[in-house]
Amino acid sequence: MRARFATFFSYIGTRFRSSEKIWLKEGRYYPDPESIQGLMELALLKIKPLNYPNVFLSSRTDGGVHALNTCAHFDLERHKDLVYEPAYLEHEINKYFFEHNISIQVNKCLQVNDDFNARHDALSRTYLYRLAVIKPEIKLDEKINIATLIPIEEWRRCHFIKPKIFDIELFKEGAKYFVGYHDFTTFKRFDKLKAHKHNRREIKSINIKQGSPCVTSYSTKRDSCFNYWDIEVHGRSFVHNQIRRMIGTLISVASVDMSFLSELKKKKEELRNAVTVVTRADGLKFIEGSDDVLTETCYGFVVDTKPDDVPVLIIDYLYIGSQDCAVESVVEAFNIKHVLSLGVNVNVANIDQKYVAVLDLPDFDIKPVLAECLPYIRECLSMMQNVLVHCNAGVSRTAVVAIAYLMHYELMTYNDAYDLVKQKRPAIHPNTGFKKQLQDATPGELI
Repeated sequence: MRARFATFFSYIGTRFRSSEKIWLKEGRYYPDPESIQGLMELALLKIKPLNYPNVFLSSRTDGGVHALNTCAHFDLERHKDLVYEPAYLEHEINKYFFEHNISIQVNKCLQVNDDFNARHDALSRTYLYRLAVIKPEIKLDEKINIATLIPIEEWRRCHFIKPKIFDIELFKEGAKYFVGYHDFTTFKRFDKLKAHKHNRREIKSINIKQGSPCVTSYSTKRDSCFNYWDIEVHGRSFVHNQIRRMIGTLISVASVDMSFLSELKKKKEELRNAVTVVTRADGLKFIEGSDDVLTETCYGFVVDTKPDDVPVLIIDYLYIGSQDCAVESVVEAFNIKHVLSLGVNVNVANIDQKYVAVLDLPDFDIKPVLAECLPYIRECLSMMQNVLVHCNAGVSRTAVVAIAYLMHYELMTYNDAYDLVKQKRPAIHPNTGFKKQLQDATPGELI
């Protein structure tokens, strides 16, 4: 019998490459002893389940990052109607980590519902960044490395700095600008220029408070040379390297000589005034900060002069295209009897239509969408009647449903299904989140 389990665990990430495995083209069924995820799977393999115990992490961390409490889920299959006891799993996993000198500890293991997802069901995540700033009264020669003052117990546990100037109040003031919903593309390490990547995140709060060194009684006998600060960043999710770069920016803010800022402000006041002309979507132009409308008008958007109104046939009876195809003249020309609209509701006379709400966002869960769309397409094809699947541009949402249909009913792999649809319609480009969800799916088991 197969059952799903959630586990809450902690780890010291110094020795690991990252929390997540490196994904290979061959699939996810392989051990990876350099990652937290891979070692969790190796520990679960020791209890000899009938299936490969894929571990799904609630959060992904880089090398050297630690976790005080994080979550993951995995499925385990056992003979007949038997189900593993959570307490037994805790014991066996921790035993494996202890015997192999691995700095991971399972705190709790629970049996959960089959639809539980550690990543997608997470309501929030909190990132603790520990900062140690050398005290202003400590004067170090430029040739002396700060490492000579760092307690050995704090090795790789805290970020130590020795700026010439550090104003914690400026640090706190700067942190206020990060709170809220913003585009953090400039704080991301990779893929900055890929427009289809969604880098908008909400920072719910940033709490900065006085910290303390994590040292033994031996080190406490020595006078501390640092002021410790704990920075807690609370949000639902973060982009790659976002927190590290946010903290680096705030350190720069707190280390700026205010006399320089005053001089910069003085120079700014000497600049001549400039006028910004804004064009609205309706074509009206006006001067920013004023209600004066200029006489010149133009469209406030790029006009599409080349309608994409030719649907393409993927397999017998299954057409895909953009919303330009969902018009009476096109459906009649291609003898289309059914129209499946994804996120764009159209009205075509005398046609069987179905609308399914779906957002073209990487973090949008497509599983409920597929559960509604795939049987509908299957029914149309079983009647040997043409069906058109479309979204706005016919690039991402349409493509993912067509690929999913081929994977589920034609038992094609993701790569084979993608190549077929790409060959028929070269413009397709599923967003990265949709692509990842399909790559993780098993052919024939998408709904």
